[in-house]
Amino acid sequence: MNTANIRRKPKTAEHLTIIEIIYAEIKHCEVLGVILVSWCIDAIGESLKLRWLLETQIGRIVTLDCQAHKVSNTISLQELITY
Repeated sequence: MNTANIRRKPKTAEHLTIIEIIYAEIKHCEVLGVILVSWCIDAIGESLKLRWLLETQIGRIVTLDCQAHKVSNTISLQELITY
């Protein structure tokens, strides 16, 4: 799979460029003969809407919470509580 720099893009689920990047990656997998069954996305904010869009528009895909983001957020919360 490819990488895409989206740092300067609006972080909204409906932003056309981000959706297009994801669809392009899914198509790229198909060209390679890979059957994509899941996509990992952050579990907060606009990412939840993006997950919903992917699941409704591509019925065969499962979207998963990114565990790294969960751990990072949990550690940040624990640091706030202990200080």
